[in-house]
Formats: sequence, structure tokens, C-alpha cells
Amino acid sequence: MGHDTSPMDLLLMCRDYYLASSAGFPTRSTAILDKLQKSLTGVLGAMSSLHQHLYPGWEADPEIPGYLVKVDPPMSMRVPYHILPVFPTGDALNELWLLSRALRSTSSSAICLSGSNAVRALFDIVNDVDFCEYVPISAPRVEHNFFRTVDGDDYFQCLRIASGVGRWDFPWGAKRPDPDVLFSSLDPQRENFATCKFDLVAQRSKEEIMEVSNLVIACDAEGRSAAIQRTFAAQEATLGSLDWVPNNFGNVIEMGRYIDWLLTQMRKYFAAGDHAKCLKRCGSISRVLFLPDVTKRIIGLAKRTSALQRNKVASLQALRVRLQDCKSPELDRFLEALATQITREQQAATGNRDENPEDFNLAVLSIVNHIQLLVTPLPGPIVAPTMH
Repeated sequence: MGHDTSPMDLLLMCRDYYLASSAGFPTRSTAILDKLQKSLTGVLGAMSSLHQHLYPGWEADPEIPGYLVKVDPPMSMRVPYHILPVFPTGDALNELWLLSRALRSTSSSAICLSGSNAVRALFDIVNDVDFCEYVPISAPRVEHNFFRTVDGDDYFQCLRIASGVGRWDFPWGAKRPDPDVLFSSLDPQRENFATCKFDLVAQRSKEEIMEVSNLVIACDAEGRSAAIQRTFAAQEATLGSLDWVPNNFGNVIEMGRYIDWLLTQMRKYFAAGDHAKCLKRCGSISRVLFLPDVTKRIIGLAKRTSALQRNKVASLQALRVRLQDCKSPELDRFLEALATQITREQQAATGNRDENPEDFNLAVLSIVNHIQLLVTPLPGPIVAPTMH
């Protein structure tokens, strides 16, 4: 990189290269890709070393630039450097760790915390928990934990399963999916059969529940999968004692794909009027592009607005309808806790943070425009304000 080139400039070059390579033109040279990769590896290594000094107990992974690892028995974690400053801690992390242990499908899989909970310090109010689990498929078949996931336990209940062999919605009745068939049908070489997604509801306490998803991705011995592009390594933190990293965010194409997706999602949600989700995408952009001032603006906005709380209430109400439609006595305990939780969240949403919703929308617009001007240095307005 040049002497005045920022990490953001390099990362946006990764996006440019990704978009150009997606056009499908024949490649006769990898000279630019090689130089970009060398620069990216250097920046990621420097960033992880910097964060090692800022966050005691975490150490930069010398073999995989950009990641930091921590062993804190019984927990061990590998986290991308840009996630670490906003990664959950304390009781929140312990709860997520225990949930990952309950859902992990095999003893050799890499289960990763993904989505909003991976950047929990950005948004203290989160609506759900997302996991992505990379499962190595080998012969002979390994033992799996699909039975517990399908049948549920005192902690959680599976509501929907989608895989290459079908889709099921709870209650299963006589059509309960066979866990052995689900697992044995996983094929890392065929995209439609390389995943199995579980949507669940879990009970955190007598008065609080949460939506959970686990996207299982089948991989071969080298970590390859036809479905690898259904997720993004840059937003995943691996939970577990293993050094197998099947999906590494530190390559030019993967980094460029992630940044392009975030920017596309940011524009999409703002245009659709979903400013809460738009703000979450802005938060992820601010982290991966190393924009600390934008991150601070987003954290401040999230703390002083009730918009995220209202968004959570709407999600909980939709979940209540979904559970009621199941008409299953097995879900009564979740519905009872959910009723109390909705009442509490509604009170919080209309309590001390009562403000004009349009103020929040305009604040998000300001952040979106700021990011757009940074990544697309073109004259004129980028996004026109829309009133809802």
C-alpha cells in the first residue's frame, strides 16, 4: 500500500476486485490479486496484533492473520479483530456458549456465533441468535446430535427444519423428520444438499425467550462446500476448542463479497423503511471498514432511541402468533414467558426514551449518507430522505 492508503481503501479495493471478477471474464493473470492478497494479509496481521494489546487475554493468531483467540475454561474462542471490540462478554457470552454446546451437531464441527449477537456491544437490544455450523462430512459417518435438535428439550424447541430432502414445521405429528436421514443426506458437493437449517425457540428464563437459528453447512476434509457462500466468515466468531477454520475471511474475494453485501443490504433496508435493520448493517460496515467515529455515532444513537426496542416488540409479537398457530401444548411454557416479556418490552419502548420516530429515521439517513460518501466519492445527494 501507499504511504497514505488507509485500511478502508484497501478493503474497498477488495470489493472492487470481487465485483470485477464476478463478471466472468477469463483471467489470464493473478498479479493484481496476488498484490492485494499480500497487502490484505499484512493489514489483518497488524490489526490483530494491535487488538491483542488493547484487549488483555486475547492473542493474535499467528497462523491466521486477522483473528484473535482466547482460552478461558470452559470456553475457547476465535474472533475476527473487527468484531472483538463489540463482542459479548460476561453473562451474555456464557449464555451463548451454553446454547452453542446444546446445538452443536458433532464433536468435530466448528459452530460460530453470527449476526447481531456477535456484535452485541453495538446493539444491546437484539431480537434473535444466529449460529453457523461447519460440519465435516467423512466416511465413516461421525456421531451426530440431530436427534436432540429435532426433538427439543427443557431449554429449546425446534420449530422449522429446511434441508435438501424437505421442509418441516412443528408440530411434526406423524411426519417427524428422521434425524439420521437429515444428517446422512448432507453432501458438501451439492449446494441444495449441503445445508440443513434449524429454526428454534429457546427459553432464557421464566420470563424471557429468544428465537434461535443454526445453519449447518456440510464441508469436505479440506473445508470446502458448495454452500459456503450462504454465509460470511467476517461476521462469525468460532466457539470451541479447535484450530479448524473452514471459512477464513482473510482473502480478497471473501472480504470483497462481504463488504458488497453489507452496502447492498444497507441501501435495501433504508429504501424499504426498515431503519432499525439498516442501522445494524451500518454498524457492521463501520466495524469491518475500521470507521471508529461512525461506530461511536451508531452506539450513541442505539442507546438514546426506542426504535430498536419497538422493533424487538414487533418481532416478539410475530413470534407469539407463530407459536399460537402451532396449537401445541408443548409450546405453552414458551407462550407464557413470551406474554410477560412482550409486556415488559412494551413498557421499556414507551418509557424514558419517548421521541419522534422521524428523528431516528433522519439520524439513520445521516449515517447512511456519511458511509456512502466514504465508499462512493461522487458529488450530489446519495439517498433522499423518505418520510414514513
